[in-house]
Formats: sequence, structure tokens, C-alpha cells
Amino acid sequence: MKRLFTVAAVVACTVLTVPVPVRAETYDVRAQPVTSGPAPVQPATLELDTLQPRVVTGDGDNKLVAAGKLTNTGDRKLSDVMVRLQAGSPLTSEDKVNEAVAGEAATDRADSKFTRIGTDLEPGQSAQVRVEVPLSVLQITGPGVYPVLFNVNGTPDFGKQARIASRGFLLPVTGVPGGPALSSPPNAAATTVLWPIVDQPVRVPSSGGTVLTNDDLARSLTTGGRLSELVSAVEQTAPSGSALAGSLCLVIDPDLVQTVTAMADTTNGVYRIRSGNSTVEGSGSTAAQKWLERLKGIARGRCVLALPFADADLVALSKAGLTDLEKLAVDRSKAVAELLQIQTVGDMVWPLGGVIDERTLADLGRRTLLLEPRGVQDGRTVTSPVKLAAAADSSAAGSSVVPIDPVVRNAIGGTAPLSGAASYGPLDLQNGMGALLYRATALGKTGGSLVVAPPRRWKAPVGELTAFLQSMQHLLGGRLVTPRGLNEQVANGGRTVGLTYPVDATGAEISPSITGDLRAMRDRSRDLLSAMSSDGVKGTSPASLIEPLDLGMVRAASGAWRGNNSAGGAASSLVGDQLEYLVSQVRIVQPPGPYYLASSDSPLPLTISNKLPVVIKVRVTFSSTQGLRTSDVNDLTIGANSNLPIRVPTEITRGGQFSVDALLQTINGTPLGRGGEANRITLISTAYGTITLGITVTAGAALVLLVARRLIRRLRSGKQDSAA
Repeated sequence: MKRLFTVAAVVACTVLTVPVPVRAETYDVRAQPVTSGPAPVQPATLELDTLQPRVVTGDGDNKLVAAGKLTNTGDRKLSDVMVRLQAGSPLTSEDKVNEAVAGEAATDRADSKFTRIGTDLEPGQSAQVRVEVPLSVLQITGPGVYPVLFNVNGTPDFGKQARIASRGFLLPVTGVPGGPALSSPPNAAATTVLWPIVDQPVRVPSSGGTVLTNDDLARSLTTGGRLSELVSAVEQTAPSGSALAGSLCLVIDPDLVQTVTAMADTTNGVYRIRSGNSTVEGSGSTAAQKWLERLKGIARGRCVLALPFADADLVALSKAGLTDLEKLAVDRSKAVAELLQIQTVGDMVWPLGGVIDERTLADLGRRTLLLEPRGVQDGRTVTSPVKLAAAADSSAAGSSVVPIDPVVRNAIGGTAPLSGAASYGPLDLQNGMGALLYRATALGKTGGSLVVAPPRRWKAPVGELTAFLQSMQHLLGGRLVTPRGLNEQVANGGRTVGLTYPVDATGAEISPSITGDLRAMRDRSRDLLSAMSSDGVKGTSPASLIEPLDLGMVRAASGAWRGNNSAGGAASSLVGDQLEYLVSQVRIVQPPGPYYLASSDSPLPLTISNKLPVVIKVRVTFSSTQGLRTSDVNDLTIGANSNLPIRVPTEITRGGQFSVDALLQTINGTPLGRGGEANRITLISTAYGTITLGITVTAGAALVLLVARRLIRRLRSGKQDSAA
């Protein structure tokens, strides 16, 4: 028995002190066979916050340091906790890079020894973990992109030793100390990095003052906020005149710039925030002013691409037949140049998802499109700008396509939601940095262009944003890529490809239920617009009342609401509320009581009130009511901010009390008034109608005749009595 215990102790010590191949001792979720049950859940989480260096260079340290926080997220104590780094072979294909980004790359080529963290972890407890290892131990001996895994092993109570947490990442290597380094390739990729400065719409469609749905935008503009840090990263890393500045292109939403400009303008008071049925003052005017000046500073003299207004879903608008709103969204992109006082890249569109269909392109006409390779036929072979095949009679004939690199796009934000929003923590852009080096190296051999496109509404710490830009700066400094402005990427020749619209792109569009509501509101607003005209005195134009509705409808079709029908419906409801407010300003004044009509042809007096600052033409229609004959009243013109009394000809055919419904409409039939409902008017007639009067006269005449006959008979009877 004693000998048995001795053998067991030796085996235990061997397990704890001697490195064993990963597949023999660790529990790797990805290596398990696929079953119908749920995937195993690791009992701890690992949050890395330190990686040095982010890019390995020939003049840097010959070691790799990774550190972070390990947290026991399970319900059992974890003991014998050990950590190490392990690495795989350099990645040699796009598919291998994509597999590594998805956490499926093999990392068992080389590893360091396990290091104990020296403490057990009770449920909920955390501990700092750190590994420092020479590059040679991980067999990182030359340039390339290596998959690396931070591996944590431990023993849960009542369980066996297993992998309890892990974190994989790509490590770009341009050179190692004392070893080979990448040299400038003969065909360095012409590279553009898009830098989206986009937010979700928050402005309420209103013709009076600036009203926002919330004050989140003010917090985003303040130091530490998302939009502030996007600007800070450019200020710190890509100053004007630098090579990186020449490779960077800001992508800006005109609705965002317009909203921030309105927040900063305190001439007519502070912007307001909707709070229930009332509004309160916003708190971000100063932050808006400062951020706007900073944005102007980094935009001046730099490549700037303006998105469609509110980053509208152009394909969804086109499919819904809302081509006027689609055109408005594209035309309003000019607001970026006007408000920032800069020049923008002209006639270029970056559609949502990087894809567009034939119908939408026909609506837009000839354009330069930023598309992902899946948006064109045979896209995997498209690595440089190309021409787009189109019908000879199409206005889109001659359009160009600038391809967005799919490998880097996937590494930066491949798991971003449909709206293009993605949140990042420390080191979350590391994979993007690795993919960037891989594509630069691959394209350097064959030639081509490299357009890097992050998610539209990405949210990353300024440290991560800066590190990503610094990695790009490193590639430019080593002449591994060359800077190129976005407008210079447009093809002047090259091959011609066909357009394609992926099946899954249809499911990503704004919901047809939302665009259907927008179409109904668009039709009502157009009818209202056609009924209005300026009074020539106050100078208010009907278009100024309808424009907030149009822009509100475009905001309701924003790509920010993709995959979020409730938010899109709420934005659509804001437009509906404003439209109802406008139509409610023209109404029939409800009388305080019933109308008394003294004669059969007494006119019905009505008053129509117009509280709009424009002239409007209306008509009044009446329901069919027994005992009352009347005609509809057409082509009534009501002045701005005025009342119009009218007298409706009527004919009463009976006496008593009855009701009639009066409906106020535009000339083309759009209901006006509160809720667009008819006004119920009560009438009391004290007059005789024609039939009643005829019957009364006839009865009176008959009565007179009968009385006369009776008198005559009495007179005759009296004479006979006298004679007798």
C-alpha cells in the first residue's frame, strides 16, 4: 500500500511540474466532437489587458508579455491554477486567418512551461495572471502572423484538471531581433483606412427648436465618450501631413454633424430633451461646440466620405418605393461639406453591409461604390477597383467598385450586429492588426489595393484605436504598404464584374413593416404639402413644415435600427406624432352645444380654424342624415393662423333633434383635425319641413271646410225651425 501511494505521488508531481502536449492535458472546447447537446462552458473568464509588443519588430524586445485578470465565474473553487502561452505556425491563407479569428487555429506547435498563479479561486474571485516568454520558445523566428493562445488550466472541486479559460489572438511579426525582417515588397498595396464617425439618430422631427430623444449624444461627445475617443485617436496618431493621415479617410454621417451643430447653437436657447410629455434642457451644448471644432480640425485637408443622411438603408427604401426619401438621403450628404466647410469625396456610396442591389443602383445612377467582395460576382478574385457591368441604357452604366478587404473586415468586427455596432475591450483589435499585416504581405506579392473598413458604430477604448492606427503607421513606415486617398482608389479601367446581392442581405434590411408605415406617412405628408401655400407675409414655406417629417422618415430607415425593429418602430412613431400634430392644427371648431335651426332652410354655421403659419385649402364633407339635406363644401381657402366662418346651405325635412358628421379634409382627401376623425354636430330643428307644412296646411283647410259646413248646416237648421 505504501508503495502504491508513493507511485501516485510521483505521478501527481509529474502532472504538475512537467509540460505535457496540449491535447493530452487540456480541455479544448473546439476539439470536442459535435453533439446535439450544449457546448461545454469554461468555468472561468480571462480578460487580457496587456500585450507587449503588439507588433513584433526587429528592433524590439526578444520576448512576449501577456497579462490580464482571471475570474472564477463558476460555482466551484478552482485550484492548481496554471498559465502558459502557446503558438501555432505562421498563417498561410485567408481561410487560415479567418479560422484563427474564429478561435479555430491550431496552437500546439510550441508552448512555454506552465506557471502557477499561487492562489486558489473561490467562486466570484479574481486574480492577476501574467506570462513572459522568449519568442524563441514559441518558435517565432521570422516574419509572419502567428496564432497565439493564452491557456489557463486548473482543477475545479470534484473534477479533473482541465482548461478553465483561454484567450486567442493574432501576433503580427515584421521582424525578430537578430533575425530576418520583412522588406518592402515590389507591389506594396495602396491602402486606405476608413474611420467611421457615425452614431444612431436621436433628433425628434420638429419644426420648432431642437429636441432630442435622450442626452446620450452629449455623453458620447465628452472626453472619454465614444465619439470623442474616435477623434482623439486621429489627433494623437495621424496628424495632418503624416503618411498615416494620407491613408486615412473619415466617414461621417451628415445627420450626426447636423444634430451636433444644432446642439452647439445656443442663439435661440439650449436644445431640449424629450421627457415624457414635456421637455427639459439638454446639458451638452459646450461639449458639442468643442467636439465640433475638433472634428473640423481633423477633417480639414483630409479625405472625408459623407454617408447618406442618417446612414439610411437605401436598399430597403428602394424596395418600398420610397425613392424620394432615398434621393433625399443621398442628396443630404452634402451637409457634411457645408457644415464642416471642407470638400468631401464626390459621388461615392458605402451602402450598408457593403452590398447593393440592381434596383437601388439604378435609382442612384452612376456612382462609385464601396462594396465587399461578396457584393460582386467572383468576388474572391477582386482585389483592386473594377468597373461594374450594367445595362447600356441604365443610368448606372459605368459605375466603379472599390473592394473592401474581407479578411481585415472580419478580423475587426466580423461578429458585429446588423446595425454595424460593435464594442471592444483591451486587445480586441489585435486580430485586426494581425489580419492587416497578412493582407499587406499577400497583396505585396500580387499587387492590389487594400481598403480597411471597421464597423459603422464601433466602440473601442482610445488605447485600442491608437494601437490599431500605430500598427498601420508601422506598415507605412516600413513601406510594406503605401498610403492612398479613397478618391484615388477609383478605377480608370481594369476588369468588369457583375453585381450580386447575397440572400442573407435581404434578411438584414429594415423591416418591411417599418417601411410600409413610412410609405403611408409619406403619402399623407405629400398630400398635406400640396394643399398648403405660403401666405406671402410671414414667409413660412410649406416645405419647411414638411422637411422635418421627411428627415424623420429617413432617420426611421437608418441602418442603426437593423435587427432592432422596436427601435425602428419608435423612430417611425416620432414621425407619426409630428404628422398628427400638423394635421390637428387645421380643424372644425366644435360648438359648445347643439345648433338650433329656426326654419327649414336655415344655414348650418361652422368655423374652421387654421393654426398653421401657412395657407391651406380644404373641403368639408357631411354624412348622410335622415331629415337633413346638405351639400359638401369644396375649395375653401383658410389663411395662416386664422379662422374661417362658413354657412353651409341645408334643407330640413323634419323637426326635432338629430346629428350629422362633418369631416374636414384636404382637397385630395387626407383627413384633418385631431385624429383625423369627423366632428359630430347636434342639430335641433324648431321649423316645419315642407312635407310637414303641406300636411298642416291641408289639415287646416279641411278643418276650415268642416267648420264652414257645420255652420252652414246650423244656419239652415235654424231657418227651418223659424219657419215652423
